[in-house]
Amino acid sequence: MTVTKNEIFESWNQGNKYHLAIVIVGEGDAIDGPYYVPHPFKEEPGWGVSSVNYDLKALLLRATQSENSL
Repeated sequence: MTVTKNEIFESWNQGNKYHLAIVIVGEGDAIDGPYYVPHPFKEEPGWGVSSVNYDLKALLLRATQSENSL
């Protein structure tokens, strides 16, 4: 999963209000989620970095699923 540097900084600016939402779209447009990850980003991207790749499975382990999922 790729996240831009601006998205990471926005999550820090928003503090507790920010949750990363993940929706997995599969075959036949089947939807799994949404899943919400509070405080998803722990490290600041390095200078000159425009995006960061995260392991989707690791993020989902920290996620909660909405009771009103799609």
